[in-house]
Amino acid sequence: MKKIAQFCVLVIVVGLISTTLFAQTKPTSEDALAFINFYFSGQGQGVVLADMKVCTTIEENECTDNVPLTSLKMDEQYMLWMMYVVPKDDKVDNILVQFNQGGITRITKEVSVVGSIRYRTWKSFSLNRAGEWEIKVLHDKPEGVEVLKSITVTVSE
Repeated sequence: MKKIAQFCVLVIVVGLISTTLFAQTKPTSEDALAFINFYFSGQGQGVVLADMKVCTTIEENECTDNVPLTSLKMDEQYMLWMMYVVPKDDKVDNILVQFNQGGITRITKEVSVVGSIRYRTWKSFSLNRAGEWEIKVLHDKPEGVEVLKSITVTVSE
């Protein structure tokens, strides 16, 4: 039951973030309360990966040139920009970013985040093979690995 409640809170938080940050629509009072409760009382429940983009330029912690996921070039430098919601006073060190191709993990990077309503970070990467790649962000928790988000990118020569 606790897992279902945690999942519901995370769904509401992601919905609230996407609603308030991107569509600029006013959240319901229930959504706002769920978000506030998660941020102030959700310590130890994990993090929410609210957004993830591929870009080449970061300015003032923002991805300024969202690269289409189907147009990456082999051996060019990119950044995977991520925005998290992390409960107040939490610190999470066990987030992994995997770059997989053909079912094989070819690159793994580690991410650490701290309590914030909008914690933004990024990791630079370059992919050395053409074709489809899966980029997965994982939270490696004691009770098991949680996939926070996964995207597929296409790399051409």
